[in-house]
Order: sequence, then C-alpha cells, then structure tokens
Amino acid sequence: MAQSTITSANPGNIVVPLSAIIDQLKGKLSSSEIDALLYALISKRTNEVQPGDLITAQLINQMLKDISDLRIQVAALLSGVSVSSGRPQLLTRNPTGNVSVGSKLTLIGVNFIRPGDRNTVNLGGVEINQFLQANGELLAFQVPDLFPSLPSDMQVFVHNDNGESDTLAVRVLPRPVQKGGKVTIYDQTPTGQPTATGDYTLSFLVDSPTLQTTDYTLELVFTKANGASADKWKERASISPTGMQRIEAGKPLTVTVTGKVPTGGINATATLNVVSLDGVFSDSSPMIFLDATGATPTSDPATTVNLDSSNFPAKDVQTGNRNKAMAADITIDGKSVKGAQVVWGAIGVIPFVVTATQNVKAPGRYEFSAEVEENSTGLWSVPTVNPPDQTMQQREFQTVYVRIINQDSQSSATVKSLIVRAKHFNIGSTTSNFTSYTRIPIQGVTV
Repeated sequence: MAQSTITSANPGNIVVPLSAIIDQLKGKLSSSEIDALLYALISKRTNEVQPGDLITAQLINQMLKDISDLRIQVAALLSGVSVSSGRPQLLTRNPTGNVSVGSKLTLIGVNFIRPGDRNTVNLGGVEINQFLQANGELLAFQVPDLFPSLPSDMQVFVHNDNGESDTLAVRVLPRPVQKGGKVTIYDQTPTGQPTATGDYTLSFLVDSPTLQTTDYTLELVFTKANGASADKWKERASISPTGMQRIEAGKPLTVTVTGKVPTGGINATATLNVVSLDGVFSDSSPMIFLDATGATPTSDPATTVNLDSSNFPAKDVQTGNRNKAMAADITIDGKSVKGAQVVWGAIGVIPFVVTATQNVKAPGRYEFSAEVEENSTGLWSVPTVNPPDQTMQQREFQTVYVRIINQDSQSSATVKSLIVRAKHFNIGSTTSNFTSYTRIPIQGVTV
C-alpha cells in the first residue's frame, strides 16, 4: 500500500488525505462501521470521498473521539451494560491479564464523574482516588504496594456519588525484582601453597553487592593439569561450604578449599566458579597455579588483582580505535572459565582492578606488569600497562589497563594465560616486599 503524505495546508493546520484515514481503519472496523462513522462525521456517503480529499486535524481528532466512543458502546453492548444508567459501569480493563505492583492499570467504562478524584477505585480493599489519567470513560492509576500478601486474586470496582459499579477480577503480582550489581571473587589464598607435604588450602571471598539477596552455586574447576588428570586433582579436593549459598550485599561469603596434590601430580590451575541460580550473575576467581615443586609461589593476599569483566573500555585510548578485546567465557579442558578474547591480528585493552586490602602491609607503592605465559612462539605481546605504578593506601583500588597484541595470523584458538602482577614496595624503598597477581585465560577470536 502506498504511503499517504501529510500536507500542511495552512500554518498550524495539519491535514491528511481522507483516503489514508479510510485505509488505516480497514481491519480495525468493519465496512459497515466505517460507512456509518464517515456518514456521521461528514454527513455524506463514502462514495463521495475522492482520493486526495483533505480534512483538518480538528476533524481527525473528532474522528478519534468518536471511534473511542464507538468502542465503549460496543463493549457495553457485548457486556449487557446499560450506558444510560447513572451509576458507574466497568466494561473492561487494560491490561486484561495479570498486573504487577507499580504498573499502570486502566479501568474502562462509563458514568465516571469529572474531575477524576470524585471517583474512588477499590482494588482488593485498597482505595485509590489519585489517577494518572481520568475522564468520563477511563480511570488510570498505578497499582499500589499496599497488599499484605502477593500474588493474590482480587476484585476491583468504582464508586462515586452516583453509586457503585459491578466488579472485575484481577490478579495482582509482586513488584518485579530489579536486577542490579555484580558478583566478584577475591583470592585470599595464603602464600606457600602447596606445602612441602603436598597439602594446600585455597581461600576466596565472594562479594555480591546486588540489589537483592542472591542465591549462588559454587564449583571448583581444575584445568591445565600435568602429571595427573584434572579429575584426579578434583578428587583430592573438598570445598566448604557446599550446596546453594545465599549472599547478602555487604556480607561476603568465605569459601575454603582443602586438598592434596594427587599421586604423580606436577601442577594444575584451580578456579572457583560462582553462578546465581537465575544465571544473571557469575564470576570466576583468578586461576591459581598449584605447583607441586614449589617453584611458583601463590599470590600474596594482602592485595588482590581481578579481571574487571563488566568494564571493558569501548575504545583504545592510545589510538582512538575500537577496543578489540572483550570479556568471554573460555572453555579449557571442557570447563568454562571467565577470561578475555582478542581479535586475531589486533590490539585489545583488558581492564583489571588492583585492591589494597585492610592488611597492615598493603599500603605502599605498586609497580604493575603483565605477560603472556606459554608464549614460546611470540604471537602475543604486552607493550604497555597503564598506569605503570601507583601509590595506594588500605582499602584503595586502582584500575589497570593491559594493552595486549594478538599477532597470530594463523587464527589459532589455543588458550593462553595472561598474568598481571602488582609488585609492592614500601615508600622510598627499592626492594619489593611481596607480589600479588592474577592469571586469566586469553584466546584469539574472529571479529
């Protein structure tokens, strides 16, 4: 169907072809209803309307009002309600299905009194006389949060000086839960794991600053195992607490893993995954490298280093180009771990948050660095870390941006590890006291 053109015949007077209005009414009203409506509006037969005839905006508004009146009359006829009766009459409501606390509910009927506050709506025993919109045929209001128990089936009716209407049934639901916030896992594992006897203890702090108390499942994942399979590493480890865990904002959950290096085990990475039961919130801890030889120390928990998966910058500030790195769930040995993907042959920027805890040794100057492990082919490089250093006090944090280049022209999807370090120095000292770090999986990806 060709689209009709709105024409402005005179300043402040908008007119459209009458044929366009007829086209818009088709499918909404029957042919006989269109004929009757047009006859009532312009007092001549529809076959006298010629393509291109113009009518004013005033007449369009009158037509819309008459259509609304016609719909109310049709609804009244279908419901058997007498429009001429003086008492208020409810014909229908919008929406016709369930309504939630805080949503808009519109009652459609006749014989409502103007102004609107001279009418009172009774919804499940709660009276309402403040309306978002009101006239003789409709009363629109926000469903109040005053009901003792929801969801609940209830009745709604209107009363005013002329009497009381019949009731309509409505089911009211609780206000929809607003999802907001995130979950973050902080590595609190003590240094020196595993011990000389092969025993180890891992510790994590799961923080959930969400708008609502949230339920989570916990899973310990082993990947990149050498000397013994990942399943053997998991068999020798136990997690506490177990089962579903409810975490409130401001009340982080401590999760502890105790284990022993399996027979023949050389090294492996351990990761704690947490996922809310509704799947909205999830996070992975840093990949903790467990080295049975003791050659690789664990991160010092006085400072934490975490991938900031929800705040990847849109652009590389150094070049102004679109950031070609993105947060991703990466599969390693059949297990999913949160990490980052970088477009093949491109430059990406990956954000990390370094937090000085309340530990007394946390204040000081930190030097930041990053490198790609398992990078013998040199296809990955880290040209800059910004800022390179920062002085921090207890409970302060610093966002660190790692600029990484994926020079792989062969489009290899092999998973590598990116390690980001925060080396601590006392103010004025050139000797490092400790190093905190994180390890995440990285992978090349198509655009």
